[in-house]
Amino acid sequence: MAPRLSKLRRNELQSILLSKLNGDEAIKDQEIARTVINCGERSVRRARSNIIRHGTIDAPSKPVGRPREITENMMLALQAKLLDRASMSHQALSDYLFQKYGVRVSRFTVGRLIKRMKWSRKKMAIFAKEQNPILRDDYIYRRSLFDPDGCLDGVLYCEVYDGHTDLDFFEGYLLRLLPYLGRYPGPRSVIFMDNASFHNVSLEVQATLAEAGVLLVMQPPYSPDLNPVEYFFGSLKQHIAARALEHEDLIKADFKSYLRMQINILGRGKTGRRWARGHFRKAQIYV
Repeated sequence: MAPRLSKLRRNELQSILLSKLNGDEAIKDQEIARTVINCGERSVRRARSNIIRHGTIDAPSKPVGRPREITENMMLALQAKLLDRASMSHQALSDYLFQKYGVRVSRFTVGRLIKRMKWSRKKMAIFAKEQNPILRDDYIYRRSLFDPDGCLDGVLYCEVYDGHTDLDFFEGYLLRLLPYLGRYPGPRSVIFMDNASFHNVSLEVQATLAEAGVLLVMQPPYSPDLNPVEYFFGSLKQHIAARALEHEDLIKADFKSYLRMQINILGRGKTGRRWARGHFRKAQIYV
């Protein structure tokens, strides 16, 4: 095998071939190979072909491995989308690419791209100025006195409504929930609620709960971060949003039934226990 030409020789060969192609020199490939460059005639022909095709005697290097799924245009579109909505999930970005370009890429591919772009997905935490630190600390302390064994391992009971709910709906829900509850200090005997207006149940309903041995504990104002169910609602929304494109027909056909199905998937069994413990930890309840 002939030795590889030095950089100086390659530059000289390129100069001669460019002059020949421009009509400045009339010299045969055989003569270039034998008397000028001292290489094989095949090398001269290959160099001339590369100049014609690529403008240089060196052909562009071939990429190693399979080509990337996400093109440059798709990456620019993702950057623009993230500038508009920085909190979008990887699955939502994957669905966006599918809708815009008809290319299905996994959320893991999107995650690797975002990491390669060195894009920070930090989101500002917002706290209400009306929060009262003293009330929050007192509530966390009182809550810690309850036996952790009484914490739920998932969704105990749920109902799905169309539209908004009010106090009448909520009081009816509590009464229908009652058969699933126990007497304090047994399991499932404490209800934690925030201070939403329709949670201010009547004295009659409070008396019914007390007679059944169920404690009703209200959270401090503007403290949804202390309620595990708020984290479940957030996880449920993300779970459904991540599958919205795939389950579009089911959602349009009967969303209430679809919602119940997803609640059962996310809130019951081993999955429900795993998610419940995570939501309790986020709400500063350690079980």
